Amino acid sequence: MKYLRVVKKVKVKMDVWYLIKKVLLSLIISILIGQSVQASEVWCWGYNYYGQLGDGTTTNRLTPVQVQNLSGVVQVAEGLYHTCALKQDNTVWCWGSNDYGQLGDGTTTQKLTPVQVQNLSGVVQVATGSYHTCAVKQDGTVWCWGNNAYGRLGDGTTINRYTPVQVKNLTGVVQVAAGGSHTCALRQDGTVWCWGHNGYGRLGDGTTTDRYTPVQVQSLTGVVQVAAGGSHTCALRQDGTVWCWGWNSYGQLGDGTTINRYTPVLVQNLSGVVQVTVGGYTHTCALKQDGTVWCWGDNHSGKLGDGTTTDRYTPVLVQNLSGVVQVTGGYAHTCALKGDGTVWCWGQNYYGQLGDGTTTQRLTPVQVSGLTANLIFDHRSLGGYHSCAIANLNQITLSPESISFTKPGETRKVTVNNSGVTITSITSSDPKVFQIKNNTCINSSQDCSFDVVFKPEQLIDYTGTITVNYSGDSKTVSLQALLSRNASTPVACSKPPTTSQPVERKPGTAFVIITQVGECK
Repeated sequence: MKYLRVVKKVKVKMDVWYLIKKVLLSLIISILIGQSVQASEVWCWGYNYYGQLGDGTTTNRLTPVQVQNLSGVVQVAEGLYHTCALKQDNTVWCWGSNDYGQLGDGTTTQKLTPVQVQNLSGVVQVATGSYHTCAVKQDGTVWCWGNNAYGRLGDGTTINRYTPVQVKNLTGVVQVAAGGSHTCALRQDGTVWCWGHNGYGRLGDGTTTDRYTPVQVQSLTGVVQVAAGGSHTCALRQDGTVWCWGWNSYGQLGDGTTINRYTPVLVQNLSGVVQVTVGGYTHTCALKQDGTVWCWGDNHSGKLGDGTTTDRYTPVLVQNLSGVVQVTGGYAHTCALKGDGTVWCWGQNYYGQLGDGTTTQRLTPVQVSGLTANLIFDHRSLGGYHSCAIANLNQITLSPESISFTKPGETRKVTVNNSGVTITSITSSDPKVFQIKNNTCINSSQDCSFDVVFKPEQLIDYTGTITVNYSGDSKTVSLQALLSRNASTPVACSKPPTTSQPVERKPGTAFVIITQVGECK
């Protein structure tokens, strides 16, 4: 059995069916994960007209920005124009568009920063559709809120709900998937149940009749994961095969045709799958056990990642991408998380949703700028024109943050607290005066330390910097140390004291401040 690394230095056996049983009624983050994801902050990028990036503005972002007032997050899901996060305390927080009450705060007011979903606790998984949101609770029940056209909330009505209502006649659920106007749930017995709009047969019950309460998908058992798109649905079975149904005009069902299917059909030429995602309305992707990603369907803007814009009716390999542990489809783009924590995206980039600092569409994966992530946006949700990840960019801290030297020859120790990145170098701006000794940090990804020895050439004021360079992969982030000294009393020296300008503090960097007060004898 293959192994994939989900969080740095953690290997997880990919016995998917076993994991589904294990996490039933506990924290369900992903069927790829055999243990809880490290809780952290959320960073988003791309389209922000409705405030769905959560940074308090409506400005599109070409690179990741941190969601405000939100920490301790273990799962993030993005809908068409809104985003929701599950915190480790089992509460749900949402932000962005709220026209139909999809944020669950009891209003229809747009929110630029997270608000807590009302009357909801004990949640283990959240999924976001186009204009609705659903959650699985620890007791195996499903609760939904927002737009209820076609009965997508599953409460037996078509009334919009501004706070969560329970889906009727459904228990023992381990995960939920929210699509454009329908919703599906996976039960602990491996069956899939769907409700809402049934155009093109997306509910999988053999009809095109809308359902206000759950109906069972026909001829499908042994399922370990379900994903819902705009007008089609896919499921991963225990044997590593993928089955899809619903709209198929672009070949998004992967059966080699463009025929709509009212019941599940097998995706051709695909096996050994550990995760499936449905992006928007027209494309589908799967992660295989060997860490490769395969996509099919509409290839407008290159969202399939094969280097072309040609639609594919059966799976094709995403180019130049390996070691993947999670894949997720947005509305017109796709993103993948690698085992080293780097995030790679491809496809449409009109709003900067690829996170590479440009608005240029990409036919093959490009790395998201400056991001080392624990998890990316959830693969069971519809996806929009933005992207999000759970991450903590401040992965190195220096202690102490300031050092004051009082005489030549003094030595001070600096401790580096490291969350798992590899340190590539430590440099001094004036290596003759501020010498680095006993350095145990180079090529280390553990906590380490080094000494700074003060060796002045003259008894005058000195300032300098120490920089700790580290890398999550190919992107190096500099953690600077500012060595600033200001003499407290006048000193008489052979040369007048020099005046140094303070070093500007850059966003996202930490500093060690070292001050030296010299004496002349």
